[in-house]
Amino acid sequence: MFDSHRKSRPHGRARPRPSWLSVLASSLYASSVAGVVSANNVLSHHDHENRVYFAVELHDVVDPASFSSKYADSHNWTFEQPLGSLKNHYLFSVEKDAASKDLLHNMGAGHTHPNHHLEGKLWHNSVQTDESIHKRRLDHHQELVVDGLKSLQVLVPHSLSKRLPIPVPAPPVDSSLQVIQDAMDYLQISDPLFPKQWHLINPIQPGHDINVTGVWYQNVTGKGIAVAVVDDGLDMDHPDLQANYFADGSWDFNDKGPDPRPRLADDHHGTRCCGEIAAVRNEACGVGIAYDSKIAGIRILSKQISEAEEALALNYGMDKNDIYSCSWGPPDDGIAMAAPGLVVKQAILNGVQNGRNKLGSLFVFASGNGAANGDNCNFDGYTNSIYSITVAAIDRQGMHPFYSEACSANMVVTYSSGSSDKIVTTDVHGLCTDQHGGTSAAAPIAAGIFALVLEVRPDLTWRDLQYLAMDTAVPVNIHEPGWQKTSIGKQFHHKYGYGKLDTYAIVERAKTWQVVKPQSWFFSPKAVVNGAIKFDPDGANGGSKSLISVTADELSKANVERIEHVNVLVNIRHINRGSLTVVLTSPDGVKSELAAPRIKDQSADGIVDWTFMSVAHWGESGVGDWQLHVYNNKKETLDGELVDWTLKLWGEAKDASKARLFSLDEDNKPDNEVTPPASTSSPVPVESTTSPSPPPPAETTAPAAAPPPAETTTQPPSEPSTNPASVPGAQTTPTTTATATKKPGADDEKVPVISSAPSATTSAAATASATATPSSIWSLIPTFGLTGKTLSWVYGSILIIAGFVLGVVSYIFLSRRKDLLARLRGRQSNSSYEFDLIPSAAEADEERELFGVDDSDESDDDDDHHHHPDDGLPPRSPSPNPDTKTQKTGRGIYDTYAKSKDVDDDTEIFRVDTDVSDDDDDDEVSHGSTSSSTNHDADSDQTQLL
Repeated sequence: MFDSHRKSRPHGRARPRPSWLSVLASSLYASSVAGVVSANNVLSHHDHENRVYFAVELHDVVDPASFSSKYADSHNWTFEQPLGSLKNHYLFSVEKDAASKDLLHNMGAGHTHPNHHLEGKLWHNSVQTDESIHKRRLDHHQELVVDGLKSLQVLVPHSLSKRLPIPVPAPPVDSSLQVIQDAMDYLQISDPLFPKQWHLINPIQPGHDINVTGVWYQNVTGKGIAVAVVDDGLDMDHPDLQANYFADGSWDFNDKGPDPRPRLADDHHGTRCCGEIAAVRNEACGVGIAYDSKIAGIRILSKQISEAEEALALNYGMDKNDIYSCSWGPPDDGIAMAAPGLVVKQAILNGVQNGRNKLGSLFVFASGNGAANGDNCNFDGYTNSIYSITVAAIDRQGMHPFYSEACSANMVVTYSSGSSDKIVTTDVHGLCTDQHGGTSAAAPIAAGIFALVLEVRPDLTWRDLQYLAMDTAVPVNIHEPGWQKTSIGKQFHHKYGYGKLDTYAIVERAKTWQVVKPQSWFFSPKAVVNGAIKFDPDGANGGSKSLISVTADELSKANVERIEHVNVLVNIRHINRGSLTVVLTSPDGVKSELAAPRIKDQSADGIVDWTFMSVAHWGESGVGDWQLHVYNNKKETLDGELVDWTLKLWGEAKDASKARLFSLDEDNKPDNEVTPPASTSSPVPVESTTSPSPPPPAETTAPAAAPPPAETTTQPPSEPSTNPASVPGAQTTPTTTATATKKPGADDEKVPVISSAPSATTSAAATASATATPSSIWSLIPTFGLTGKTLSWVYGSILIIAGFVLGVVSYIFLSRRKDLLARLRGRQSNSSYEFDLIPSAAEADEERELFGVDDSDESDDDDDHHHHPDDGLPPRSPSPNPDTKTQKTGRGIYDTYAKSKDVDDDTEIFRVDTDVSDDDDDDEVSHGSTSSSTNHDADSDQTQLL
């Protein structure tokens, strides 16, 4: 039963077992006293020094009371509480000195990787374990699965890194502030630092601001919208935040309480982010973008937290908070490659499916500050999630700052530190600061803009906001190389996404936006490539390439009408991960650089079961050949192998009535592997499929708005006189303008096509067959897409096995022939008959015919009726039934035993003792099968499963 008593009980005394109803009633009473709804459940204080905590997910049909009662008695499990609004998730703990703690550590507690969890499958340690521990692990695993366990994750406290601003020189002094003064007069803004908030109105570089004043003039200021800043707390007593503080959406997960007040010396990051969003109009500091919105604080960054607490934080108040601003993630050191654990992934999915009254919570993530370290935001599992809006930074001149990370998951950019300027905002202890920056400052600005959008259209879903951000973004720094035109006429760059957020444009578009249909998805079969990745200074033509072909019929069956996000799940073996480049090219010729070289990443683990993401293919049809190209043009003498990959296309449903909610279980389904018909390791040139993209159109941004004349209350006179359609990319909804066509030169490329359609596979096989060299006999041997070394092992093993089988058959044939000749020729001997098997006449004739033996010259008709005269034995009587096959002499009995013994001796080498009672044998056999699995786990460094 659920047992919250943590003290050690006396030996031999029965543990008290309160009833399920009593514990449930107590839990409900405690929740009612705290005034916390189920979606807002928080974790009580945890004693990580003395206890091990783990999250358990049960199947729907399992009674949690019965499950808890059993393991409380048999394994000393202590029930802690349900995990918030996560269905069927519960938190348990055991004492570190408890016997069951060893089993939990064998399931992952001894490791700190954030993705270690159990999902009904056995996870093996990456090091050899003794046989007794392995046997107990097997038994415990089987017991848990039988009792209804769906997943179990040991929770290890960990820390998340704040994305602090990067130091830059002091800002220059400028006196051209008349346009700012006009706005202050009209909007009755008296905040002393408002003139320094250049990201709101920039008189020095006109057009390089978020273009918000025109929205404020319409009295759109974020009313009725709550933004939660998940960070290190906020100073709720700050004069610029106090009026907008939203206590119902706030919680301190570090010090366990309802007030997420900053407590450490460096707990100022969250307060600064909050001021960017919701600082009020008064005489303190400046103003927030949505200065009438509510601001909540969720404190998680000041101490280590478990993934259970992180999951609860991202779901906290999801029926009250609309937007979650997250300026944190894994270290931006150019080395880390980390993703949220299973429980956190479940929480994020739960948020977009059930948050905000099922319209979906908005998760806004900063792209990261690791560009100076060569980092890339596609190695961050938070920023490359399809459920996040990833925001990178630009400076006040629209340039890319040195710290902002680029990747194909970047949706948009907005303003932050650089070019000698930082962001002015609130600080702790009621102070102000002009030292905020980094992508940490960019994400809250985007969250504030989205709050203005939701005030106008609170019925928009989380995907609608992504559509609007993509569709109204304004390209910046258009002369920098790297911009490419997408199939729907947009411009995309890995540093800037689709461009900077324009507040006026996105709010105006939202007013008439038609809500998109639900989400659908298509997962291709796994393409098994095993293509060699050799160093090639011309990376564009070297490396390993593979194609996956997607047909219109496949997408129609998957109910996908147009593409939004694209995932690539890939496995790559390489001894220097940081030297790899991974590029995905769509059927429309749009390229996504999924992975770029990272000079500090010297990991030999390669890329194992990692999911990359791209938003560059938004609006494409998805039909045609998708090419994955992996190459190394950075490190010589370093080779690798593209093992396999899977293409995942997410998009808008073709038929809304057939749409269904996605479950993470979909990711765990076994893939249908498809092996390419030809090797992909040869460096071959790839003909360009598109003409060079023209440069983006000249940037068009409205100048900072001056206040409207006295007779006008809705639009300032200096605001653009055109309607929102004049903003770049002003169509109401993005439309697909390209159709799938055969790419030029496709027949010339020696790149395998992976498709679930038989015709595509057959065609590729024919092409591969046609390219074989007829002058070489080795070209006739099928390669199955394997490398030369692997192929040698495969065919060598086949030859050894075939030779062994042939030898055994030959030995049996010759032995039986020899025995037959001995029986036929040895009947004249004195000892030939005493221990011999008497065959029937028909059997003897059959054997003579089988082995080609002619004994006509040696036959003795009388031998069947009497012994040799010198035997001293009486003559044998004729058999009453000479055709019987069961009569044996003493020699026959001996031969039967001897042959049986020989067979037993010969087969002893291959014997596997299946006696379940023999623990040693069981452990020996199991240990052998476990070794390869554990070694694979050690190489992959991936999520461990039970």
